[in-house]
Amino acid sequence: MLIGEIFGAFRQGKELANAAAWKNRAIAGNALAAFASSCLAIASAFGYQLDIDRGTLEAVAGGVAALVCLLNGGVHITTSERVGLPPKSEAGGSDSADGA
Repeated sequence: MLIGEIFGAFRQGKELANAAAWKNRAIAGNALAAFASSCLAIASAFGYQLDIDRGTLEAVAGGVAALVCLLNGGVHITTSERVGLPPKSEAGGSDSADGA
């Protein structure tokens, strides 16, 4: 049932138990990624070069950026009750607004 619980956290009206801690961790991760990329840029400006070809470096940077974006989106959705996938309709219930 773990997979069902994970997908259930992405539904509107659901929220992780400790949303503030998850949001703080996401902010810390963003700051760490920005700090690491800034350190690499500063080191490059002072003449320190990594022995990595440009294509590999761009592929790694793109992968890291994509991962950070996906994790940020997941944290934002799972830590708020107001956003996410539509809630499941009740079993045997009607999907119409008037309940008829």
